[in-house]
Amino acid sequence: MARRPRYTGRALFSARHLPITASVHQVTGDLVPHDHDFVEAVLILGGSGTHRTARGVQSLQAGDAFLLRPGAWHTFENCQDLVVYNGCFGVGLLRRELAGLLTEPTIHHLLVAGPLAAGGIMDFRLEQEILTASQTRLEAIRALSESNDPLDGFEKIGLLIQFLAGLARAVAPAPEAAESRTLHPAIQALLARIEADPAREWSLPRLADTANLEKSYLARLFKAATGL
Repeated sequence: MARRPRYTGRALFSARHLPITASVHQVTGDLVPHDHDFVEAVLILGGSGTHRTARGVQSLQAGDAFLLRPGAWHTFENCQDLVVYNGCFGVGLLRRELAGLLTEPTIHHLLVAGPLAAGGIMDFRLEQEILTASQTRLEAIRALSESNDPLDGFEKIGLLIQFLAGLARAVAPAPEAAESRTLHPAIQALLARIEADPAREWSLPRLADTANLEKSYLARLFKAATGL
């Protein structure tokens, strides 16, 4: 079987700017199944089609949204004028500029626990108010994408935080949402390894060998992090 293509941050993001970008596409027909080495959020604004992932096939309509972590593959099929907004950012931001967000349980659920519990992909519905606000923020990021003003990078970070906060309000509350959680250092290190090599088959035995931990103990750590 031919290997599915991977879209890379090196090709997507400008080396001169923070790895944050947004785009809009009108899709008719099918796309090639693919994965990414960056985080991608997807908003559906109109048209029709289906979204295929490792979890199955979902019919699409305006208001559908997805968040995909690195390594999660997907494609759009049978599309007719499907309007797709993409917001993408490099995973390195989660270890630097956005690291503090992960102490907020709903953001943690959106970016870490929810996708890990669902094969790398979260899907959810956005109410019209949140959908419109999210589209507006992605349009603002898109307008700044070619700017050479270094201060615009800070504005893009601010817009990205507002965008993610809006999506977080739309997802189910994280388990034990009243308690702020900090990831165990071993889980943080393993997530970094997974994100650095998303194509690798990261089975529990391989993860345990990488972390030099017993499989049962690592499974408990992941349960604590993801709610599984």
